[in-house]
Parts: sequence; structure tokens; C-alpha cells
Amino acid sequence: MAFTFPTEDYNNCQLRIIFVLSLVLTFIPFSYSQNNHLFERKYTVYISAGHLKGKRIVAGVQVQARDSTNQEIHVRFDLLKNWIPVDSAEFDLFLDTTRHEFITVDNRKYEAIHYRSKDSQVRINFQKPEGFDTKLRNGKEWTYWTSTYATVSYSNRFKKYNRILKVYYEK
Repeated sequence: MAFTFPTEDYNNCQLRIIFVLSLVLTFIPFSYSQNNHLFERKYTVYISAGHLKGKRIVAGVQVQARDSTNQEIHVRFDLLKNWIPVDSAEFDLFLDTTRHEFITVDNRKYEAIHYRSKDSQVRINFQKPEGFDTKLRNGKEWTYWTSTYATVSYSNRFKKYNRILKVYYEK
């Protein structure tokens, strides 16, 4: 003896399952972006330095959030040789939640938030922010967020600097 669902109940059940799944899938990226406290300040700067052919290479990345959820950021990159500006570029990058990235510094792995340009020519991983609670003199509690490390990857224009500017540090 086989058990069968009445057609109307079966269709209602399918609709409920589809509705619940769509809600879950809708809120997963939303909740991820709500917990992304990376750029709550007006702007953030990351610096990296190294040597190339006897010249001191310094690069700075200034990051500004384009929206309150940090889904899109604007990045300005400045490159200096022996403290003289030689190149700069500006990019709009988008949060890419399809990849799970890590930054390795001194043999320690840090979970990272991945941003990329639409054409994937520029990719930046920022250390996932860590929250720190502090108590103010007036007794109120305040949480501040910090992300110490970033890695920057350029596929064309600045590719030769990727091997010497491996890790950028928030300043």
C-alpha cells in the first residue's frame, strides 16, 4: 500500500519549502554584511614597505566605504620609490562572499574578508575585524573594531610589487 499526498497539500508544502529557503538565502549575505565592521570610520589606511633594486618602495592604500554595509568600497593606491610618488590608481571594489580567504603573517593565519574589482584585476583581502570592548570613564561601554592586516593583488600594472609588498598594515 503506497502513501500519496493530496495534490493541493503537496503543492502548498513545496511552496512553503521554497519560501523558507529563499528567506534563508536572502538573509545569509545580509547578516554577513551587517557583521562587517571593517570600515565604520570615515576612511582607513594600510601601509606596506620593502626594497626593490636598491630603492625603498612604500605603498599606501586608502579605503572608504561607499555604503553602510561595506558591500562596496573605494580604494586609492599610492606608490612611492625612495619617498617620491611615482604612481597612483583608484578602484571601486565589491565584497566577494564566494571565497573564503586567509592572510598569513609570521606563520599565523587570519580569516579575511575578500574584495575585488568587477574585472578581478584588483583583489584585496582585509583581516576580518576583531571587536574590543572598553569601558569609558562615564561608565558606558564602547566596542571598537580593528583589522590589522591586508593583502593586495594586482594582476597587471603593479604586479612586480606584489612579491615585495606582501602584507599591508593598518595605520
